[in-house]
Amino acid sequence: WKEHTKRIWSVEPITENLLASGGEDQLIKLWDVRKPQSIGSLTEHTGQVSSLLSPDATTLIAGTSSSTSRHSEAALCFYDLSRLK
Repeated sequence: WKEHTKRIWSVEPITENLLASGGEDQLIKLWDVRKPQSIGSLTEHTGQVSSLLSPDATTLIAGTSSSTSRHSEAALCFYDLSRLK
């Protein structure tokens, strides 16, 4: 599972077989542990992903920040995972 191109900062279990990872490459990758590669990417946010939280099986919250500006712009991004199927 080497699909991220930079350091990974967060991994979050979503369901028994699904997890998400995010980091410096500004990608959130979705993984089914039964598959040999990721099953998708979330890219609608800007900046590196520093934290992930999944309060239930259909919601993923990402904490992001821009590393390109002197004053980092931080955001919380909410994803409805039920729309990805």
